[in-house]
Amino acid sequence: MWKGRLLILAVAVIAYLPALNNGFIADDWVILHRVDVLKVDALYLNEVVPENFRLTSYAVFGLLKTLFGYNAAPFYIFNILLHALNCILLSVLVGEIAGDSRLGWISGLFLAVFQAPQEAVVWLAAMNETLSVFFMMLTMLFWLRGRQALAAFAFIAALYSKESALILILLLPLVETNRGKSVGWRDYWILALPAMLFSVFFILTLSANFQIGHGTYALSPQGMLVLFKSLHRLIWPWGYLVIAVFVSQGWPLTRRAVDWALLVPLAMLPYIFVRYTTNIPSRQTYLASALFLPVLAAGILSLKSKEFRVGLVAAFMGFNLVYMWRVKDSQMEARALPTTALVETLRNYSPQDVRIRGFEYPVDLVPKAVAISLPGWRWDQVDLDVPCDKCLLLEWDRASGKYAVSEMK
Repeated sequence: MWKGRLLILAVAVIAYLPALNNGFIADDWVILHRVDVLKVDALYLNEVVPENFRLTSYAVFGLLKTLFGYNAAPFYIFNILLHALNCILLSVLVGEIAGDSRLGWISGLFLAVFQAPQEAVVWLAAMNETLSVFFMMLTMLFWLRGRQALAAFAFIAALYSKESALILILLLPLVETNRGKSVGWRDYWILALPAMLFSVFFILTLSANFQIGHGTYALSPQGMLVLFKSLHRLIWPWGYLVIAVFVSQGWPLTRRAVDWALLVPLAMLPYIFVRYTTNIPSRQTYLASALFLPVLAAGILSLKSKEFRVGLVAAFMGFNLVYMWRVKDSQMEARALPTTALVETLRNYSPQDVRIRGFEYPVDLVPKAVAISLPGWRWDQVDLDVPCDKCLLLEWDRASGKYAVSEMK
C-alpha cells in the first residue's frame, strides 16, 4: 500500500514540477499584500467578501510569506504536495467505498496527472480549491469511519477554505448510499449545524460580496449551458472513448456506477452561474475531476481486454503528463509574465510615481501589490494608465514580454 501511495506522490510531483519557476500570478500579489493588512486589522477580510470564506488560504500564504518572503517556489511546493495528498486521500476513499484498492490506486494516479483542473494547483490564488477539497475528503473519510466529531471540524475547515464546500451536505449522503449503507438522517445534525450557521453568515454578507456585486455570478438560464459545456470539456475525450467501448461490448452500466457519475455534475453546481464565461474555470473543476476519475478508472478496469486496459491507462497518463509540461506550464508562465516583468523593471528604478499602460490585469491592486514587494516603493506610487504629470510610463508589450519605458506627458 505504501508503495502505491509513494508512486502517486511521485507522479503528482513530476506532473507539476515545471511550475516551480513560474512566479506569482495576478491575484497572488493581492493576497500577499492582504496577509500583511491582516496583521493590523484582523477583520479586514470582512470588507472584501467572499475572501472572508478563504481563511485557510490566507493562513497558508501568511505562514509561507513569513518563512520565505516573496520566493514563489516554496508556495508551489506546498500546493503541489497538497495536491499529491489529495490524490492519496482519493485513492483511500475510493478503495474504502468501492471495496477495491486497485480502483482507488488508479483513481489517485489519474487525479495526479489530470490536466483539466490544473489551475487549482499552478495558480497559487486558487489554492482555496485544493484546500477545500482536502478538508472535504477528510470530512468524508472521518465520517465513513464513524468519527463524526472530527468530520465536523474538517467540514468547518472546508467551509472556510471556500464557500462552495457547502455542497458536501448533498454529496456525503449520496456517497454513503452508493456505499450501500442506509443513511441515518439524524446523525447529520453535527454537520447540519455548522452548515446552517455558515449559510446564515453567507447570506448576511451577500450584499457586500464583490463577486455578486460585480456580476461575476448571477442566477441565469445560462447556468445550464455552462453545466453541459463544462461536463463535456471535463470528460473529453476519455469518458466518451470508454462509453463507446462499453456500447460496442454490450456492457450494461450498473446502477452504482450511474449514481456515482451523477455526483460529477452535482459538484459543479456552485459554479455554473458564472457570467463572464460559458465554461467553469479549470480551477473550479477540481472536485468534479476527483469524482469523475474513479468512474473513468472503473470503466477502464471493466473492459474485457487486458491489453486495451493497460494501453488506455498508459495513454491517459502519458498524454496528460506531456500536455501538462508542454502546454499548461507555458500558459501559466505567460500569465505570470506581466507581473514578473514588472518586478524586474521596477527594480531598475528608484521609487517614484509610475503609470502602467496595457497591463493585462486591469485591477490597480495587482501592480500596487507588486510595487510594495520592493524596498522603498509605496502603495500610492504605482497605478494603471490614469493621468499623471511627468510620471514614469511603463507600456506592456505582450509580444516581447517586456515593458517599454518613457515619460508620461
